[in-house]
Amino acid sequence: MYLYPLALLAVVLLGDGNSEVARFQVPQAQNSLWWGGVSFGQTLPSIVPDSYSRSGPAAAGIRRLGAEKNWDEPSHHEASSPSSESSLGSSSPSPSTSSMNAETAESITCSAEASLFFGGISGYVQTPKGGRIGSTSLARPTLNELNINTAVAYDSKVSLGKGNARVYLGARAQQFTGTSILAEELMTKEETFPAGQEVETFVGLDWYRFGFQHTFELAKSPTLRLSPSTELLLFDFGYQLKGEGDLFIRRRYAKGSWRVGVELDYTISEDLSVSLDVFVPVPVVRTHPRVIDINLKGEYRLVKGDIPVRVHLGLGYASIDYEDTQPIPNHIRTEMGPFLMAGIEVSF
Repeated sequence: MYLYPLALLAVVLLGDGNSEVARFQVPQAQNSLWWGGVSFGQTLPSIVPDSYSRSGPAAAGIRRLGAEKNWDEPSHHEASSPSSESSLGSSSPSPSTSSMNAETAESITCSAEASLFFGGISGYVQTPKGGRIGSTSLARPTLNELNINTAVAYDSKVSLGKGNARVYLGARAQQFTGTSILAEELMTKEETFPAGQEVETFVGLDWYRFGFQHTFELAKSPTLRLSPSTELLLFDFGYQLKGEGDLFIRRRYAKGSWRVGVELDYTISEDLSVSLDVFVPVPVVRTHPRVIDINLKGEYRLVKGDIPVRVHLGLGYASIDYEDTQPIPNHIRTEMGPFLMAGIEVSF
């Protein structure tokens, strides 16, 4: 750190009278200023006069001093420490930046979807009492005789994903009411409702699901994806029938099931896609509810940006078939569809 003042002193003492000694060049020195082994990252002006390249005692003295001190080579500290220019001007990403980019690419995504279904429904809700013979009319009451012919249902789903894997939680609400006059006598849950009597009915055919889905990309430009799924399903059945006076029955139970499914998604453009999803039961236990769900829909991205919003329209079909092992079983069999569906999905 004392080399530059010594060189200046040598110029003053050994100067040859040339007026050019007083004119100093101000190029940027190659070496950084070190103080106590720490580089301050700033450059010093060279004190070498114009006469350094000329002959004379000053030039010879400075050249000899520079040769002894090895001015043209970086010091030990400079060789082992990066310069400020290289540390500030480096364009290569740091490990932390790379890890942040990787983390962003594999960040968790969330989506929420809601759909409305509208269509026809048919079937029956045979309900005995204790499985006893004569406690219910077979394959009755039908939804038609209860004046339940049109269905409005709601479906919602929330999913979390990372990469190509996704878990989801969904619910289908299918609750119907009707008022009718019985054309013939009805026995249900060991209660008799005579012909010609007006009855009020509630039927609930809800189900809830929790599943896992993995997506495989089959083709690009346009994109074709295949997403198999597996899920646990809980079927929630509810039934009420009220006649005149105190004539009233109620039945409710929930049964679990296992389903597998697959979704095929075809991307037509950045904003438009078509998808088909099919879910069917796995016949593990005979008394598990057999719930089939098929949907074909077109999706359009309505809002772009960090929180995209997509709307969809489509057609669908759903069926439920549940029968237990009692002598006279509880037997629920319904079909809904083909129905129209419309909905919205928000991702973030």
